[in-house]
Amino acid sequence: MSGNSIGGFSGPYTVDPKERMRSHAGSAYYAPIADRSNLTLATGVLVEKLLVDEDYETGRLRAKGVLVAGRETKRVIKARKEVLLAAGVFQTPQLLELSGIGGAELLRGLGIELLLDNVNVGENLQDQAMTGLCAEVQDDLPTGDLRRDPQFKAKAMEMYEQQRTGPLTAGFPSFAFLPLAGWALDTNVEPLLKKHTFQNVQNKDVRPSREEQEQLLRSIVTSSNEASVQLCLATSQVHFDKSSYEEVFAVTEPENYAAILVSLPHPFSAGTVHINSRDPRRLPIADPRFMSHPLDAEVLGHHVKALDQFLEAEPFTNLLKPGGRRLPAGSPLFAPEAIHDKTKTLDAAREHARTYVRSTSHPVGTCSMLPKDKGGVVDTRLKIYGIQDLRIVDASVFPMVPRGNIQSTVYAVAERAADFVKEQWGIT
Repeated sequence: MSGNSIGGFSGPYTVDPKERMRSHAGSAYYAPIADRSNLTLATGVLVEKLLVDEDYETGRLRAKGVLVAGRETKRVIKARKEVLLAAGVFQTPQLLELSGIGGAELLRGLGIELLLDNVNVGENLQDQAMTGLCAEVQDDLPTGDLRRDPQFKAKAMEMYEQQRTGPLTAGFPSFAFLPLAGWALDTNVEPLLKKHTFQNVQNKDVRPSREEQEQLLRSIVTSSNEASVQLCLATSQVHFDKSSYEEVFAVTEPENYAAILVSLPHPFSAGTVHINSRDPRRLPIADPRFMSHPLDAEVLGHHVKALDQFLEAEPFTNLLKPGGRRLPAGSPLFAPEAIHDKTKTLDAAREHARTYVRSTSHPVGTCSMLPKDKGGVVDTRLKIYGIQDLRIVDASVFPMVPRGNIQSTVYAVAERAADFVKEQWGIT
């Protein structure tokens, strides 16, 4: 209630408390209105491009509809009022670029007719980079790793289907937001920031908004009342040395584990999403550039070091198996030199953060709501600069990643967009 984002909490999953089923956009927004006569949901089609023409009266570009491809044919869907683009952080910029809206050099190089030159499209990709540590627990402690047992899985499913009870209804994971100052770093943070000033950080980040964003992020890092990381307790094994989510959370080891995930709610690094083909079926190239800013490795490294010490203190020492395994096994934190020489622990933690960084799947920013000269693609009413009757309604409009998970904020943007549309067209 104070507004300070510091401390531990239990955050409920998006599970309906009565039905004990997952609540999502489909069940909460679409299902109640699916039978409306003025709503059609087309499946099995791919939007290939936006249809944009020059308005004869104003001379300005105006969105007229979309070209979609089905299994066998293509067709044009025309908009009576406007087009709302909600293809997501990766495919919204892809669709804009395929339609001739983006950086002139990129589009002309691919042979795409340039309609609107805006180099900000596809830039400013931000995501909350994540890593963590995993430790073997005492033999008598049950964890989520029990799902490797077919009998356990069958019984859990039976309890859920018949009574809506049991382990499959658990929905309150434990989190903590923690600062760098006073938690992971006992000393003054300023020397760390001075080591990596805005002027001496050399990377590929050329965003017009970079300096202003970085000033804000530096103020967060120096405050003991602002979180520089989010911790999440996972009561199962997590493999930070794997690539896909299926592999990261797979139960491949015979022991039972607990893991603590560490993510950066306010990353300094930013990446890009751009097409490299005129083929709409080819996925765009996404480069998150995790750890490209040295302060991300510093902040995450200090927190990984603190977490390693945290696991050696009560009450974790009573929960973890003495001499038990730690994952990922190849982490420099578990190398003999880091274990026996604590002066090398921070270097090992930084290397751990760089090596085992993963996405939290909270990407934002590739069509940011900012002034155009500051890197913007849309204005404060979600309209694309330079094109009438075209709005973007997804997380790509966030200029910076929010402190926590982005799901509820995406819904808020969508609801606000609905208000904008109703206001503009006099819909009640």
